[in-house]
Amino acid sequence: MLIALALQSNPLSSILKLVIILLVVSFVLYLYFGFALMLLARKTETPGAGLAWLPIGNLFLMCKIARRPGWWTLLLLIPVLNLFFIALIWMSIAEVCGRPAWIGGLAAVPVLGLIAPLYLALLGRSTAPGLTVVSRACKSCGLPIVGAENFCRHCGQTAPTIALGRRTPLGKMALMSAGWTLFSVILIGGFGWFLFFRGLAYTPPERRPPEMPPRLAGTMTEFPVDTNSSTPLVPDDVVAQSEASGGLPPKEQVPQERLPPGLTRDTLSKRTSSLTSVTYKKRKPKKEDETPAIETATGEQVYVCVLRVLPEATNTGQELADLIASATSGARSTIRVQSPNGGVYVGSKIKTAQISVYVLEKQGADVLTLVYAPTPEAEDEAARLAGNVGNGEGLNDYPEFRESVWVLPQAAPGGLVLQEITTRSRAEMGAGEIESARTDDPDAQRWLEYIKQLIPERAISGRYRDASRREWEVVVYDYASTRKAWNTWFFVSW
Repeated sequence: MLIALALQSNPLSSILKLVIILLVVSFVLYLYFGFALMLLARKTETPGAGLAWLPIGNLFLMCKIARRPGWWTLLLLIPVLNLFFIALIWMSIAEVCGRPAWIGGLAAVPVLGLIAPLYLALLGRSTAPGLTVVSRACKSCGLPIVGAENFCRHCGQTAPTIALGRRTPLGKMALMSAGWTLFSVILIGGFGWFLFFRGLAYTPPERRPPEMPPRLAGTMTEFPVDTNSSTPLVPDDVVAQSEASGGLPPKEQVPQERLPPGLTRDTLSKRTSSLTSVTYKKRKPKKEDETPAIETATGEQVYVCVLRVLPEATNTGQELADLIASATSGARSTIRVQSPNGGVYVGSKIKTAQISVYVLEKQGADVLTLVYAPTPEAEDEAARLAGNVGNGEGLNDYPEFRESVWVLPQAAPGGLVLQEITTRSRAEMGAGEIESARTDDPDAQRWLEYIKQLIPERAISGRYRDASRREWEVVVYDYASTRKAWNTWFFVSW
C-alpha cells in the first residue's frame, strides 16, 4: 500500500482543540440527559430524582422509572448488549408515561435518541390510562404504601415492588427492542463506513509518468530492458537529477559506489545537464500467489547511469573511458551496439579481474550510458545489459518503476518543475542493520521491532522547484501491507 505523508504545522494544537470540543459536547449531553431523567422521575413519582446527575446512578434511576429490576443497571454497562437493554428500558418508560412503546425505542437510535427522553419528560402523561399502580401494603405493619415510595412511612420497612397492570408482555417488548438494536447497529455501521472507511474502497486513478523536463525524461527511456526471461535484472534504486537547472546543487546525489573507479560526481556534473543512476538487481522467481520480489544481495547487481551531455562538452565518452582505464589499468576494447529501435551506440569496454565497465555514446544524440559491474559475479549481467541499451522504453517498461516513480504527481501545479527523483529500498533505509541488531534488553528489542515495522519497502521522493527557486518535496512510502501503512500513518499523524 502506498501512503504519502505531509507535515502539518503544530499538530498538537489541532489535537488539543479536538479534545476540548469532545469534552464540551460530552458535558452538554450529560446535562441534557440529567435534566430529562430528573423530570421523568418527578413526573412518574419515582424516588431519588437526584440520581439523574450521578454516573451509574442515573442508569439505576432509569431502571426504576421503567419499573424494571435495579440489577439491570449492570446489563447497561456491557458493550453492544447495552443497546438492547437501553431500547427495552426506554420502551418501558414510554409506557409508564402513557406513550406507545415504540417512541421509547427511539432512544437507542443515534440522533433520535436525543429527542425521545425530552419528549417523554415534557409531553408524557403523569398517569398512563389503563396503566395503574397496583395498591401495596407494608408487609410489617399492614398499612398502605404512599404513591411509588420504596419504604413504609410508619415503620420504615422496605416496601413491596411496584406492580403495574396492562403492560406489554416482556417477550414482545424484547422482540421490539431487538429490532431497534439491529436498526441502530446497521445505522451506526453505515455511518462509520461512510465517515472512516469509504476512502479504502475506491478505484485508484490510472498511473502515468510524472511530468518532468525533457532532458531528464529522455534519460529514463535509454535504460536497457533485460531480456533474460528466468531471472531478469530489474531497476531497484533510482536517483535522477538535473545538473544544470536553477543553479542550485542537487539534494540527493548519485552514491559514489555506483560510479566506476576514476569517475566522481564532480567529474560528471561538469559535463552533463542531467543524469539518472539505477541499480539493477535480480528478481526472484515468482511463485504461485506471490508478488515478485527483488533480490537484496549485492554480488550480482549492476549499476547503470544515463547522462545527457552538455553541448560544449565534446569527446565526453572518450574522456570518461580514459579516466576509468587510467584508474583501473584495465584492458580496453572498442564496442558497438545496434539496438532494435535503430539507435547505434559506440564506445569502450574496460575490464579488470574484478570489474567491467561499458562506456557507450549514442550516435547523433547527446546521450551517454555507463554500465558498471563492480564484481566478477556481475560480469555476464553487465554484458547483457550493455548489449540491450535503447531496446525499449527504458525504465517505463518495468512494473517496479511504474509502481514507484509513477505515484508522483503527473502534472506539477503552479509552475513547479520536477528536478530530482530518488527511490530507496528497505535495505538502503537501514532495515538490515535493525534486523541484525540484538540486545539483551527486552524493552530495547521491542522498540527495535516496532521501528522495523515503520520502515517501508520503498521510499519515493520528488523534489520540485518553482519560478522563484523555492523547493518543494513529495515523499511517498510504499508498504507491503495495509496494516503497516496505517500504523505508520497514525504514528506520524499523532
